[in-house]
Amino acid sequence: MYALGIAFKRFFHDVVYGIDAAHAIRHGLRPAPPPAHWKH
Repeated sequence: MYALGIAFKRFFHDVVYGIDAAHAIRHGLRPAPPPAHWKH
């Protein structure tokens, strides 16, 4: 269960980061750097 919680937190962080990045890009506030931990 503990590992599942960690995975969920990382997934949630990725989702939030993705939404935040997409929002900023849409408004031209910054470029889109791919998160390092997305590179498997």
